[in-house]
Amino acid sequence: MTAISVPDTLTVDSSGKYIVSIRLRSDGLSFSGYDPAVRGSFFHREVACDKSLAPSSCLGAQALKEAFFEHEFLSWDYRRLDLTFASPRYTLVPRSCLLEGEEQTWMDYLFSDKETLCLREELAGGATSLLYTVDPELHDFALRSLSNPVLSHHLMPLLTYWGRRSLLGYTRRMYVVLEGDRMDVVCYEQERLLLANSYRVGQMNDILYLILYIWKQMGLDAHADLLAVHGAGAWGTRLMTSLRSYIRRVQTIEIPSDAYLRGMEIAKAPLDIIYSSILCE
Repeated sequence: MTAISVPDTLTVDSSGKYIVSIRLRSDGLSFSGYDPAVRGSFFHREVACDKSLAPSSCLGAQALKEAFFEHEFLSWDYRRLDLTFASPRYTLVPRSCLLEGEEQTWMDYLFSDKETLCLREELAGGATSLLYTVDPELHDFALRSLSNPVLSHHLMPLLTYWGRRSLLGYTRRMYVVLEGDRMDVVCYEQERLLLANSYRVGQMNDILYLILYIWKQMGLDAHADLLAVHGAGAWGTRLMTSLRSYIRRVQTIEIPSDAYLRGMEIAKAPLDIIYSSILCE
């Protein structure tokens, strides 16, 4: 695993001032953080998994263990330490349909492998629960080794931030976030969450087809409703031009201007990490 460098200002003596995040994804992890009292202190580091690891283990305990034993700062005490799981293995369930203790049953039914642990988070308002799975070994190692980690799914900051933003307009909105081979799609009608799902994607044509298919299935209006996209990367101009051939209101999801108070390096971070830094206020 590539060594993770951190700013000279982050030391064992100053760590208690920092809010940091370890974000696990299918092909590696990232480490980011900032001192809320210091403008421009945000840093973000991306690390790929060892290529000798099987892809299925990259999001598991092995990747985090490697980083933990190679980097002393991961064992320090922080003001807050978030452990975020960027994974498509989740579902949303209305609270009225979910009895206490049934979380694991739901996930065992939805996903074929049974050797996983189900975690639960509540969306704002308390009407919906987000269930997601993690490797039990990873879960035990994180709680045993990291200093009071706050476990969360990567979708939570997106749903929280967009849920608030949806109150500001009367049109329905579809948000699309592209990251690697995963596409997250979230639809809102004002504060009402209509859809939250993730899809595996490859070529730009796959992305274009899926977006337009979901748009049609959700009954969104090609003239009045809004489509916002983040992370289009090399496909950016072509994808946005193609989408505008079918949908009038298409825009890029911009990083909120107040996020840059944390530091310009925040532009390198995933959108959920950016939103988390705002929501922490």
